[in-house]
Amino acid sequence: MNIVAKLIGVLLLAAAFIITCNRSAVDDNTDDDETGAVVVSEALVSECGGFSAEKSTRSAADSTETMTWEYEASSKTLRFHHAALMLNCCGVHTVDAWFEDGMVGIEENDQPAEGGRCKCICPFDFNVTLTGIEQDSVEVSILLTIDDDTTEHWTGTIDCAQGSGTVVIKNPPDDGAL
Repeated sequence: MNIVAKLIGVLLLAAAFIITCNRSAVDDNTDDDETGAVVVSEALVSECGGFSAEKSTRSAADSTETMTWEYEASSKTLRFHHAALMLNCCGVHTVDAWFEDGMVGIEENDQPAEGGRCKCICPFDFNVTLTGIEQDSVEVSILLTIDDDTTEHWTGTIDCAQGSGTVVIKNPPDDGAL
C-alpha cells in the first residue's frame, strides 16, 4: 500500500509538471468572461526584416507598417500580423496579448540588448493568435514599449464578420527619412 501511495504521488507530480510546462511553453493568457475562455495560442516576433523571405530585403524607407487580421468563426480563432514595425536592430523584442471585456490588447516590447543599442533600424513583424473569440466586433489596442516609455501605438475596432482585413498604421515618409 505504501508503494502504491508513493507511485500515485509521483504520477500526480509528473502530471502537474507536464501541465505547467505546456502552459508556459505557449505563454497562454486566459480570461474568463461571458463568452468563455480566451487563450493566447501564439505570440511570435520575427528577426530583422520580417517573417517572410520576400520581406528580408525591405528597407526602412519603403516599409509600410500594417496590421492584418483574420477571423475563423468555426474555430473562434483571431490572428493578428503586425508587419514592418521599425525598431532598433539591436533590441530584445517580445510580444504578449490579452483579452478582457471584449478588448484585445497586444503588448509589443523593444528593450536594449546586452551590448546596448546600435545605429540602425529595421522592420520587425509580430504575430499573435487568440482562440475562444466569439464576438462580431472586437476592440484592439496595440501598446508599444520602447525602453521604459509605453504608448498606445494603434487602437481601433475590427468587424470579425468580415473575416479579414488590413489596417495601415504608418506609411513610409515621402522623402525616405524616418
